[in-house]
Amino acid sequence: MPVSKGDEIMAYTRVSWDRALETGYTIVDNQHKQWIAAVNALFEAHQRSKGRKEVERTMAFLVEYTLKHFNDEEELQEKYGDPHSLAHKQNHAEFKNVAQDLAAVLHRDGPTDELISHVCVTISRWMFNHIKQDDLKMAAYIRSKEQQRSKTKRGWIRLYDGKN
Repeated sequence: MPVSKGDEIMAYTRVSWDRALETGYTIVDNQHKQWIAAVNALFEAHQRSKGRKEVERTMAFLVEYTLKHFNDEEELQEKYGDPHSLAHKQNHAEFKNVAQDLAAVLHRDGPTDELISHVCVTISRWMFNHIKQDDLKMAAYIRSKEQQRSKTKRGWIRLYDGKN
C-alpha cells in the first residue's frame, strides 16, 4: 500500500507544530500538538525498529487519542451551538473509519516502511487539512459567541448597576 502522488512514492518526514494552526483554545491546541507527537512517535517506533508490538501499541494510542480529541471538539461545538457541527462531526466519523482501517491493516500486515509511511502521511495530511479548514472555523465561531456573551453580560451588569 504505497503512498503515491501519481506514480511517485511519498515518504513520511517528521512533522511539527505550526503556529498558523493555533485555534486560540489551549485545550484544543495542546491536543493537536499531542496528536502530531503521536504520529511522529508511530513513525519513530518503526524507524528505530522497536518491534511490531510497540508500533501497534503506538497506533492504538493514536486511534484512541483521535477518538478522544474528536469527542472533545464535538462537545465544545455543542456547548456553543456551532451551526457547522454536523458537517464537522461527519468529517470526524469518516476519519475515525480511516484511522481504524489503517490500524487494522497495520495489525494484519505488520509494519513495513511503505505502510508506516502511508499511515503517517494519511493521518498527518488529514489532520493539517482538518485543522486549517474546520477547526479554525470552529474556533472563530466560538470566539464570536464568547464575545457576544461577554457584551451581553456587561450590558446586564450596567443595567443592574444603573450605569447606563
